[in-house]
Parts: sequence; C-alpha cells; structure tokens
Amino acid sequence: MKKIAKIRFNTNYPIGKKWRMIIDEVEYFYDEIIIKCESYTSTDNVLVGDKFEQKYHISCAFTDMKSINTENNLFIAVLS
Repeated sequence: MKKIAKIRFNTNYPIGKKWRMIIDEVEYFYDEIIIKCESYTSTDNVLVGDKFEQKYHISCAFTDMKSINTENNLFIAVLS
C-alpha cells in the first residue's frame, strides 16, 4: 500500500536536520532525502499557534522507505 510523504525544508536548520518529512501526520528529520518515485508539489494550510499558514511541499507516493546512517553521521531517507 502506498503512503504519501510531504517533504519541506526544516526552517530550524542548522539546528537539527535539514529536511522535515511528514508521513501520516508524524514528522521525521533527515540530512538528505532520495526520491525514487513519482513526485509533485503540494500546498497545505497548517495551524501554527492560533492562525493558519500555507506550507509548500515536495510530495510523493511511496511503497518502500529505507533509512541510512552514513559513516560521516548523515541520516538519509530513500523513498521508492
């Protein structure tokens, strides 16, 4: 079954990881994300505090996700 990943830049960077990935309303953080499936742009209205803000994403429908830790401490997601 395919899941939808919504990816956007982490505005708190350089504190933490560079990329924020949202899957089923759960946030994951990565240094790099490799997308090996069809992708598209999307926009959501997200409640931030007491008001809604538009958030822009690169989104994709994936069936498999792998997380890789590299020797130089990079945390990478691979979506296919």
